[in-house]
Amino acid sequence: MEERLDIYKRKDIYVKEQGRMAKSAISEANKALIVKFCRDSFAKGISELRAAKLSAQLRKLAALFGKDFDTVTKEDILQLLATPDNKSAKNSEIS
Repeated sequence: MEERLDIYKRKDIYVKEQGRMAKSAISEANKALIVKFCRDSFAKGISELRAAKLSAQLRKLAALFGKDFDTVTKEDILQLLATPDNKSAKNSEIS
């Protein structure tokens, strides 16, 4: 099989994101959950760029919540979306 030219350096971007996550102040439990999520997503066929983006977004969410993902409730999510300083709260439709 022919190797494709990777002008975007997808693997490097993913590796750099994993390094940023390892250095971040989020809990080890959240780091493990993000790594597991990315691994499972790779098994479903997502690209390294998509995995890097999702990892970065989940890392930011973990910092905003300030607690482990497995303890976050719907109320925590609503509180985060209702925070005026949160710029991403514009599209906050939760059912």
